[in-house]
Amino acid sequence: MPVAAARKLLKCLVCLAAAWGTSSLAGPNSDSTSAAVDASGVPMLSRFNAEHYSVMPQHSSIVTDANGRVFVGNVEGVLLYSAGRFEHLHPAQEMSVRSLALSDDGGVLVGAYDQFGCFREQPDGEWTYTDLDEQFRDVPDAHPLGRIWLVANLPDGQYFLAERRLFRIGSNGEKQSWPIPSNVLNGVLVGNEIWARVVDQGLMRFDGKAFVSVPGGEEFIVFGVQSAAPHPEGTLFTSRAKGLYLGDAKHGLRHIDTAYDAWMLQTQVYSVAALADGNYALATLSGEVAIIDASLALKKQYRISNFPITDIAASVDGGLWFATEGDLVRMEWPSPWAFVGEEDGLFGALNDAEWFEGKRWVATSLGLFRSDRDDDGRVRFHALPWARDEVWDLQRIGDDLLVGERKSVQVVHAGEATRLIDSDGVFELIPSTFVPGRVLALEDASILELDHTASWRVSVRHDLGEVAISTLVELATDRWLIGNWRGYPQLVTRTSGVDGPHIVVQPLGPEYGLPEQADAGSSVWKTGGKTFATIGDDLYEWRGNHFVAQPDHPLVKLAGTRLNEIEFRGGEKHQYAFTSRDIWIEQDGQWQSLNLESRRALGMTELSLADDGRLTVVAWGGLLTYDPRLIDHQDATFHLRMHRVWLTDSGRQTRLLDRRGQVMLELPPLEGLRFEYGIDGHDSAVEYRNQLEGNDGSVEWSEWSTAQVREFNRLAPGDYHLRVQARTRAGHIPSNTLDFPFHVQPRWYQTRATAWAVAALVLLVGSLLAWSWGRFRSRQLHDRNLELEREVAAHTRDLEIANQRLSRLAVQDGLTGITNRRGFEQFYQRTWNRLAEQRQTLALLMVDVDFFKQYNDQHGHLLGDEVLRGIARQLEHEVHEPVEMLARFGGEEFVIVLPGIDIEDATTRAHAVRLRCEIFGKDRDVTVSVGVAACVPRGGLKSAQLLDEADAALYRAKKLGRNRIERGRQI
Repeated sequence: MPVAAARKLLKCLVCLAAAWGTSSLAGPNSDSTSAAVDASGVPMLSRFNAEHYSVMPQHSSIVTDANGRVFVGNVEGVLLYSAGRFEHLHPAQEMSVRSLALSDDGGVLVGAYDQFGCFREQPDGEWTYTDLDEQFRDVPDAHPLGRIWLVANLPDGQYFLAERRLFRIGSNGEKQSWPIPSNVLNGVLVGNEIWARVVDQGLMRFDGKAFVSVPGGEEFIVFGVQSAAPHPEGTLFTSRAKGLYLGDAKHGLRHIDTAYDAWMLQTQVYSVAALADGNYALATLSGEVAIIDASLALKKQYRISNFPITDIAASVDGGLWFATEGDLVRMEWPSPWAFVGEEDGLFGALNDAEWFEGKRWVATSLGLFRSDRDDDGRVRFHALPWARDEVWDLQRIGDDLLVGERKSVQVVHAGEATRLIDSDGVFELIPSTFVPGRVLALEDASILELDHTASWRVSVRHDLGEVAISTLVELATDRWLIGNWRGYPQLVTRTSGVDGPHIVVQPLGPEYGLPEQADAGSSVWKTGGKTFATIGDDLYEWRGNHFVAQPDHPLVKLAGTRLNEIEFRGGEKHQYAFTSRDIWIEQDGQWQSLNLESRRALGMTELSLADDGRLTVVAWGGLLTYDPRLIDHQDATFHLRMHRVWLTDSGRQTRLLDRRGQVMLELPPLEGLRFEYGIDGHDSAVEYRNQLEGNDGSVEWSEWSTAQVREFNRLAPGDYHLRVQARTRAGHIPSNTLDFPFHVQPRWYQTRATAWAVAALVLLVGSLLAWSWGRFRSRQLHDRNLELEREVAAHTRDLEIANQRLSRLAVQDGLTGITNRRGFEQFYQRTWNRLAEQRQTLALLMVDVDFFKQYNDQHGHLLGDEVLRGIARQLEHEVHEPVEMLARFGGEEFVIVLPGIDIEDATTRAHAVRLRCEIFGKDRDVTVSVGVAACVPRGGLKSAQLLDEADAALYRAKKLGRNRIERGRQI
């Protein structure tokens, strides 16, 4: 990709105007043959599968409690998601769970095959299982139970619907059961009643004494209903064979005809859940979800999984959880964020987007894409033939769309594209705010003036020589301030002569208030009516003829080390600032971070605002839309929970403690204490801090971090209080602060009486022992110690060999055979801490395979994987293990950790890496770019800063041409 394109991706310098695709929704009596669907994209999704928990990802039911904890019925037991962790709950025998319900006392009622029971949480955080069906062993013909179709916790007791019998355990412990006329095929909860589909009977309900037929229930002998939810007109039922029904016990069920019946039958609608906003969620066996309102009109429709969805549960933290036969999916709802990406036909790295001619147009590294609707009304993107190479910028001007691409500038009008001028690559199109009809087109080192009267034309091209344009701000009709990747900003003055317009370029250096060096380049931008320039991490305001440093400006703290990336977009209601990693929104004069839970939002290249205030985010992974009018559950009440407390005593035995913290906990002399905590519910942007008050503690709070564990070793005797707080990324702190009090008892030798006794004993023994006896005993102890050391050494060697085998498997990348991301993070943090103590230099090389996606697209993934393995083998030749480490950082990106190496030696090593890879890739047309960074770890400096600096250097290497090396700044 040309240098200008890389700058476009990193600097995000385009002002676009995307819109939100909306459409009318067909009601249940509409004659429309296909449902209209909102084209804004899918809400933010979080997926969990076997990588996140140690059981088969086949799920049948799901419930959530008042604190946001999630319980999932699984083919191997019950999964619990709490405090950011998954736990597997299961009794000693195998259990395939069909149905779940929550009891009044906090237990989890479970219905499985041939058994039902209850899990209850213990004070130490463990869960125990009670087999409840054993209470009915004396009931004739009660066992075997078969499948437990339904579990329900009702006001008068707990119900368990088996294949031939209904069981009840009352709140007073009373046990009852009732026979069912024939085998049960399914069960649903309708209000406080148990309904069942019974062989040869159809739909029946339990009236408190026996099962009786529902009016018209014989219709359901052939087919059934799978789920039910309360509705203003009774109860809403789903049938995979027929669609939707409404009804009640008195009038029976009536089928509801909808405009989306064909869709429901094709996808087999299975589950329904009533939502807090009065809407309903429908889930299907094809992995699709629909949101309908109380009138049963279709509002939205999404595909969220490739597996059949078996159950739905709404959470208090603002999410919908879906249990499927292959994963767990959490959908933010109502979601201020929506997403479209590869699954919608949008491919390549995204650079810009525009809403034009009623459709969304997207500039990508693989060309120009335009949105359409498929037969079901879903948004789909298709590549256009006008621009097959990289497209970097789009700008709508009236009825025309200007397209800046790799080789030209094109104009799209009335569905036709016309080439306006050949170009080396226009990476930004800027409409003039002073001259109507003028657009400034920025190339790498030139500015094109595009003018429009009757048609578009190029009036002049201004060559800036050695200047590498990063950004441009219009100061007046004939004055432009230009950011320069190669140094200081430039002031451009435009004049008109007989032979046409000319420009005068004036560098703005130290004499204009800027620093002595500008090796990191410069960028310029405008906000709040003021013009600013950044050089590195420093901010300067333009005051008409000179710059003034602004070290205390809030933007400096806002963007941190990415200050030179910051851009601004805004409208009448909202003002936004963004870098490639973060977005902030200004409200009441204060900037607040927008919570971006998905990594799809990384690599942001542009923002745009619709007239109604909705925001479109162009990121490398897709298009995200943010609607600030929707409820944002960042302000939901979170419950902070102590998950586990582990104690390692003086005998090095580990056990769990009562983690409720309700009273002062008396602890014996201990070697170690480990606290695990977290918030219930799901929020990936939560940070924690803690404070230990006591003899060995400090009243100072720790720094905020994502760590959910705090460990202490050999605490001195005395009283302690561990306090923990949490906050979301937006700064919201949950209502509860954990306060865990405990008392550590002294060791025997730490008591005063023991000290006096030991002193007296030492004096007595010292006067009686002879030198010969002491020599004899010393020899005995020495021999015994040698024998024990040999035994310990042998066991230690065996244990180390086993641990090394396990460790290698845990940190090995499956494709390349080198260390994976997890292994790198462990090694890197240990190395950082060690070098911080030794005050030695640590260097990082970030290596990225150039144009790897294009190689994959042209040659296929198998050859792409072979290239990655080949690159890994080449890099291994340049790494001196075990002191140094090579790891696969992700995708086509590798990282090399070089302890004790300064920036100069690291650069030399980087040249060797690049050359070796260039030789390897000569026949494959494969090269690498390398970012180099080094520092001496020290207090106040975080390990992530060095990684970010190497990452930034890598991006500079790629934007300046690839197959090259760039060094990071000194930190």
